[in-house]
Amino acid sequence: KQKRLTDVKIPAGVSNGQRIRLAGQGPQGSDLFLKVSVAADTRFERQGDDLHTDFTVPYTVAALGGEAAVETFAGRKVLNVPAGTQSGRTFRLTGLGMPILKSKGTKSGNLYARAKLTVPKDLAPRERELLMELAKFRSDTVAVASPESER
Repeated sequence: KQKRLTDVKIPAGVSNGQRIRLAGQGPQGSDLFLKVSVAADTRFERQGDDLHTDFTVPYTVAALGGEAAVETFAGRKVLNVPAGTQSGRTFRLTGLGMPILKSKGTKSGNLYARAKLTVPKDLAPRERELLMELAKFRSDTVAVASPESER
């Protein structure tokens, strides 16, 4: 048996399990078929050409509106988060998903980013005081535990 190495260009947007045909590259000039295994990226879940991810939003930004960073394949992108954003709200970032296989130009799927609100664990005394004042103003029932009993 004769062995040889062949460079193969894997097209952008190929999916796990897809086959690539290399015409005339097999034994005696037959076609050779490769089955592609795409390594998972823990930051994203792929659904067709679309990607899904979570991103963190501080509770103050979610309540008042502001900016939060979303991780994309092209790097971090700053997203404008409107006031009153709830945990789990999904934002569509058009064209930031997977490249669409065999598409003309640079078409890509979308990236869907799901907001996950973050709440600080260690509040400074003044932060706690302000939150207690807000809870009272909103008539929210909250625990009145001292900061020492939370540790």
